[in-house]
Amino acid sequence: MKVAIACGGTGGHLYPGVAIGESLKSKGLEVALMVSNKPVDQEATKSLQGHFEIKSFPAVGLVGRKYFSFFKGLHQSRKMALDFYQSWKPDAALAMGGFTSVGPILAARRLKIPNGIHEANVIPGRANKWLARKSDFVLLNFDATRTRLKSASNADVIQCGLPVRSGFFQTSPTTAKQAFGWESDAKVLLVTGGSQGAKVMNDLILRFRSERWSEFAEWKLLHLTGSKDYERMVEAYRAKGFAGTPNVRVEPFLHSMEQALASAAACVTRAGASFLGEMEVFHPPALLVPYPHAVENHQYWNAVAYTERSQGSIFSESEETESEFIDKLTEIMRAGSAKQPRPASPESKAAQLAARYIISRIHEEKAVA
Repeated sequence: MKVAIACGGTGGHLYPGVAIGESLKSKGLEVALMVSNKPVDQEATKSLQGHFEIKSFPAVGLVGRKYFSFFKGLHQSRKMALDFYQSWKPDAALAMGGFTSVGPILAARRLKIPNGIHEANVIPGRANKWLARKSDFVLLNFDATRTRLKSASNADVIQCGLPVRSGFFQTSPTTAKQAFGWESDAKVLLVTGGSQGAKVMNDLILRFRSERWSEFAEWKLLHLTGSKDYERMVEAYRAKGFAGTPNVRVEPFLHSMEQALASAAACVTRAGASFLGEMEVFHPPALLVPYPHAVENHQYWNAVAYTERSQGSIFSESEETESEFIDKLTEIMRAGSAKQPRPASPESKAAQLAARYIISRIHEEKAVA
């Protein structure tokens, strides 16, 4: 059996798709990952060559009112997917969100291939809102999305959670800390604003480090600043005398996020759905700082749903003060001080649920045929 997964455009679409692909492959299926030709996808899939069939398609995005270029790219993507399906002959197709996934799903419908979507956010994206109306099945990260997504009356709607790659379940806190040169019992605060960083968060952490860090003098700090703000932050840490010590590590970003999260006793982060799912593997208390300009404020709603099922609190950078940030982070780190290390689950339950459902759906379709 074969499954095509359209998961390009951003890491938030790609990595959960890879996680489902890994689970399907472990059950003996062949998997094709359909990604965009954007550099982020091409770089991320280099290490996956040989493990999956990798097919690249035009990056499709609706920017402003540029409808001609949007539909031109969509038509080209759909045609390329049709050609690929007719030769590879998948038994099912899955879209992980984003307009790059629309062409492959439209092609699947043209060929009557069972197809569905996975929605990672509480507030669904525009592409998935459109695709859900005629999808055969809909997989959800958050149950709260059910009321925000109109699906076909005969579609299966299943909450499976956020699929996470296998590497996160093979990393222990002890080995992760050793990789950073820290003791196995070290308490680590992880700060990350996502792949692009977040200047506001970076500045808030600097103030916290100056005003409240004395209570947490034994803690380590792993600060991922984003590439654009890295040089400025290194200089700021140096000016305050924080740089050059074994307790502080400042990086623009890390490819090995599983090691960063496995190390963390507490975390400060944006509220992208993919990272929240990865964070749930290790369950550090977290202060979530939703990106205030996200479409339909979806990061805020992700944060609300996350804190209902995991330990954390929310800071609004547009409505709350720096002093409130310091107080909230103090409480999160105190919770981290008291929390005992918790080993990761042996596997991604979300990926397993998604894979088992897709396989059962394929068997049902074959039985009817």
